[in-house]
Amino acid sequence: MESEKALRILNESSINTDSLSFLLGKISTRKSFVPYGPIFEEMKYSGILSLIRSVSLKNRITQLYEEMEYISFVISENNDRFMDGLILFLMENPFSDYGLKTNSTLRSISGEYDAPSFKNAHSIQAEMLSDDKMRFKLHNHVSNRVSVTAVHVQLYGDFLIETIALETAIKEELDQRRKKD
Repeated sequence: MESEKALRILNESSINTDSLSFLLGKISTRKSFVPYGPIFEEMKYSGILSLIRSVSLKNRITQLYEEMEYISFVISENNDRFMDGLILFLMENPFSDYGLKTNSTLRSISGEYDAPSFKNAHSIQAEMLSDDKMRFKLHNHVSNRVSVTAVHVQLYGDFLIETIALETAIKEELDQRRKKD
């Protein structure tokens, strides 16, 4: 993970500002999770959910959609509390040049253009990183990013496991119906 690599670099006695700057540019973005529930809402309000015979299966489907809402909430809160702090810190203290190298070619709607980095950016970053207090603040922001990423990975992993288990339960219900009908 990029955030863990950035932490390792920050803990080194001599910091590679090229690598750190590149990594900070990569990790300073918000991630989102937007739950998609129209199918579930339609099932609830149209009465289709009542066609499912297994109460346990109905409850699992409902819980899955509630879990999506919970994941969305947690990610939004983490963005507000931690990611925005990292982004603002990097905007106020230019530890990252967002991975731009001198005369990098970027693409925009209007075409390609050259986006040269500030020539002395890495020497300024190195000077800022020599201040223990600034280095500590950056370390804390990056540590928060590591923690937030770990929480998100765990939430997504648990959600995936439950989704697969629910898919299996739905298939079993359908197979039982076919056998009975």
